[in-house]
Amino acid sequence: MHLGQTMLALGALVLLSISVLNTNRMIVDSDQETYQAEALDYAVSLSKSLFGEIATKKFDANATDTTYQSESQFTLPSGLGPASGEVLATWPDSAYFSSIPTYNDVDDYNAYERMVNTARIKGFKVTAQVYYVTDSNTDDPAAVQTYFKKVIVSVEQPIYLKKVSFSTIVSY
Repeated sequence: MHLGQTMLALGALVLLSISVLNTNRMIVDSDQETYQAEALDYAVSLSKSLFGEIATKKFDANATDTTYQSESQFTLPSGLGPASGEVLATWPDSAYFSSIPTYNDVDDYNAYERMVNTARIKGFKVTAQVYYVTDSNTDDPAAVQTYFKKVIVSVEQPIYLKKVSFSTIVSY
């Protein structure tokens, strides 16, 4: 084989290799984007599920359903979170979510953490934050008890999803 033909064959081989590598990179990038989109779908579903669970709980441990209550009768802002008797079986909450039968009011979910594995993507971390807000300022925590609690649920997954947060206001 002549030197020119050898160089031509070698050049063709290099171009073919580059083409294959670029094709593989596009396939991997496409798979990555698919998993990221799927992780975001799971994040929405997991958030909705936790919001649904929280919605079944009463507004406050001290709240009654039969009579009007003064805001000052609710749990102090510094006391939001599970009471001493509301200990979860595992921390973070995983597998069968022990928060369902253990927590009885909205603010028990303050500083809550749940680990969730789905059939296709594992390692979702779901967290919740709960604090009082006023009807005129639903973004910043209130320093005193009010008739409104903001619940923020965040979901992240170490490979496919940066933290995304969703929120709602729960009222008495």
